[in-house]
Amino acid sequence: MKKIVGLALVALTMFSALSCKNDNEQSGPAAVLGVSVKGIENVVEIPRRQSQTFEVQLTSAPGPYNALTVRIGGSAELVEKYNAAHGTSYEMLPAEAYDLPAIPFLLPRYNKVSSLETITLKGAGCVPEQIYLLPLVPVKVEGDATYEVSEEDAAYILFKMLLPEQEGEGTEDDPYILNNVAGFQKLGAMLREGETVYYKLAADMDLEGIEWQSVSCEGNKKAFLDGDGHTISHLTAPLFAVLDGTVINLTIDGATIEGTVADMGVLAGKAGSANSVNALVAQNVTITNSTITNTNDRTGGLFGYLLGGVVENVEVATTVNGGQQVGGFIGRVDAGTVVNCSSSSNVTASGYYSGGFIGLAVNVTVKGCHASGKSVNNKSNYSRVGGLIGQMEGGLVEKSYSSVDVEGLGHFAGGLIGVVNGEVEVRTSYATGKVTLPNSGNKAGAGGLLGRLDKGPVTVTNCYCTGALVADRWSGAFLGNTNDKTAVDITVTNCFTTSDISGITRVKGVFIGNTYVSNFNCTGFIGWNTTGDPFYGTGTTVVATAGNYLGAEGTISSQAATLGWSTDIWDLSEDVPVLK
Repeated sequence: MKKIVGLALVALTMFSALSCKNDNEQSGPAAVLGVSVKGIENVVEIPRRQSQTFEVQLTSAPGPYNALTVRIGGSAELVEKYNAAHGTSYEMLPAEAYDLPAIPFLLPRYNKVSSLETITLKGAGCVPEQIYLLPLVPVKVEGDATYEVSEEDAAYILFKMLLPEQEGEGTEDDPYILNNVAGFQKLGAMLREGETVYYKLAADMDLEGIEWQSVSCEGNKKAFLDGDGHTISHLTAPLFAVLDGTVINLTIDGATIEGTVADMGVLAGKAGSANSVNALVAQNVTITNSTITNTNDRTGGLFGYLLGGVVENVEVATTVNGGQQVGGFIGRVDAGTVVNCSSSSNVTASGYYSGGFIGLAVNVTVKGCHASGKSVNNKSNYSRVGGLIGQMEGGLVEKSYSSVDVEGLGHFAGGLIGVVNGEVEVRTSYATGKVTLPNSGNKAGAGGLLGRLDKGPVTVTNCYCTGALVADRWSGAFLGNTNDKTAVDITVTNCFTTSDISGITRVKGVFIGNTYVSNFNCTGFIGWNTTGDPFYGTGTTVVATAGNYLGAEGTISSQAATLGWSTDIWDLSEDVPVLK
């Protein structure tokens, strides 16, 4: 009986062992899963906005005893391990920079490789030129076979997004993105006739060592350039020879430009359009540390010639040398509007019409602008030079000023405007620079605010000047003189001058030097005079002194209050009135 039991136990033991062996044969060893990407040996480099697709395959050693479906993904943990092992500091490739397979991998029973799927690399969210790491591993496995995930068999992809020369289509919604100097140099070639082409800078553009070829919008081509806060440096020619369009949000630094042709400026030689006088031409532009020298006419720190359009929030700091029609900001403007702009340029002209801001202004509106350069020097015998504007032929100057010292070799100079030759209104503006006409001859015409009044009507309201004058004759602390043949209607209201006219050697006046045949309507004027100089020097027209003040009693503000100046416009709390 014991023997039978023993045999039974042996048989049971053998059956159990056989059963375990069969189970092990059915399950086998665990499948060790990895990922393989075809066609990648080094760093994958793809230009921004482009993409590239690669074939991806799942590997298994050995193959699973039953079929598996597997999804893969990126592993931030393996990025840290990789960096620790290799002494690198790669960041994980951003999730938006790649697209994983839309369907899972199928790994059939006992197969060591799966079906082929694809992964797309596109670089979205990446910093250009920075290398990223993407470790690909199985992240979701379904099936009844046992498996392990191998870090050693993960796919490690190094990726770098490149910057192309330019991107985009040049439309308003999809502008050309200019990424580097090579792309920027093709700006002109991308213009299209009959269209406005839009550009946007994606980086600073240093053009040192490059002979810049100015872009021209001639031929019914238009450009819209958004600097996006970037800087163009070391220009050797105007950015645009002809700009029909708009430039915004740009700085130009260190330009050195020389030329012998008409119409030269750092941003553009000629800009704007007579058919679009209200169109924006430049906005939020700064030009610094630049020099422009031209032996021809119409030269300016920003534009040589603006033919119509709006310029606002632009600052220019240049040295400008030119022939006729030269300005620290613009050489000549026709039918334009300039708002909240400034020039701290030093200006030298060999011909007529030069100004610290605009050389010749024709039917122009200037609001909230100023010139504060060191000097405006006109070497012509017929200078027509002004601290803000050399000659103005129609328009408005409002809430603007000049602190520039003005010097002309010949006739006509003004602290604010050298010559007025048309219907002009000047209000709430002032000049503080010295005015010098050392060899002015028999026409002279230096004025602390306005020099020569050639044609009107001229209206001056709530203005003042303080700069000293040096001239030969027929010049005044406030106005220089008027046309000697044609009557000019002149209205001056609530203005004052403290300009020293002791440097005028002959025929001078606190209000005006010589009146000729003009018609004056002057009220509320204060000529602060401590030396006994006359209200006006000489002339055909007698200027009424009633309702005005000439002298030095009390303070200027007290005299202004007596004359009824508006405290909405003037602060009269100190000795000298201040414009609000």
